[in-house]
Amino acid sequence: MNKKKGYSIQEVIEYRKLNWFHSNDFIYLKEVPINFESFWIQPEYCCFAIIHSGKVVIENETGGLETAEKGSFILFKPSSTYKILEILPGTTGAGILFNRNFLVSFSEDVFYLLHNSFINTLSAHVIGLQAADYSKLTVLFAQVFELLTTLTPHQWNYSAKGLFLTLVNETDGILQHYKSNRLFANAEEQQLISSFLHLSSVHFIQHREVAFYAGKLHVSVGHLHRTIKKVLNTTPINILHKSVLQEAKQLLAFSNKNISEIADMLQFGSVHSFSKFFKKHTGVSPSHYVNAD
Repeated sequence: MNKKKGYSIQEVIEYRKLNWFHSNDFIYLKEVPINFESFWIQPEYCCFAIIHSGKVVIENETGGLETAEKGSFILFKPSSTYKILEILPGTTGAGILFNRNFLVSFSEDVFYLLHNSFINTLSAHVIGLQAADYSKLTVLFAQVFELLTTLTPHQWNYSAKGLFLTLVNETDGILQHYKSNRLFANAEEQQLISSFLHLSSVHFIQHREVAFYAGKLHVSVGHLHRTIKKVLNTTPINILHKSVLQEAKQLLAFSNKNISEIADMLQFGSVHSFSKFFKKHTGVSPSHYVNAD
């Protein structure tokens, strides 16, 4: 089987001749494009969508055919390999594509939630929805997409991600009874990560040493590191640093504290060490961040 591995959102935009300019990491579609890839692909992105009318026929890597018609929910993941065989003319629907880069400013607990949402626990490309669930999703997609349409380029970075998370959370609630029991983390790993995320959200200012959390959780530093790397594809220290960075951004943007006071509140040894940390992770100094438009 010849397939296009790592097929990107940018390639989707170009191949389907879509009028999109916001981001190469995220796109929402209120219509089903006329052009579609007729070759095997393995996407680097996730895609989920609902079909309102018409028909989409998909061949999966085992040779099975899956047909999406009115009331169907479609899900493709980076682990998927598939080929679209047919999109009936006049087919309508709505969908969203996103990759990991789109989520980089989210805290790591969001990655954990996504790992345990329908994105990882639905096992088929196409799910036939009950009428009530289809109606709920139709309204949800329309409301979120309408809000996305109103965003200005200045609002896009944070507002689009917030709306995306709302869409995922609400969709997950609607799809609860369609899920398989397969999770990418076992029960022990889930509990360890959940406990670490809770502890780090409470103590990240006072304690930025991974050994502190490993001790609290009664595991070795290496075991904690391996588990978080496996499930969240990041490290405990990165999670702690992101929490500090997010708190720093909030204080710089919305408090009346000066940089020296913020450095002290976040328990940096000096303004210099705080500025060095902030610039390392953002590319700009705290003062530049405050004064930026």
